[in-house]
Amino acid sequence: MVRQAHHERLSRKVYSINNTIFLTYLLCIFVIFGVWMIAEIRSIIKLKKALEKDQDKIEKWFRDLFNR
Repeated sequence: MVRQAHHERLSRKVYSINNTIFLTYLLCIFVIFGVWMIAEIRSIIKLKKALEKDQDKIEKWFRDLFNR
């Protein structure tokens, strides 16, 4: 009886540790994914700003390219 109770406490402790490791793993994945998405969005915004700034140069380049 005592051995079974000890085994149940031990299995609950192991389950709790495994659950904590799994949740920590999920949290790390979400954090990494979130940081990656923020970096992607920032690079898209930078690209959009650069394109807006150089839009007349790009249009001129395309006109010159297709007018040949």
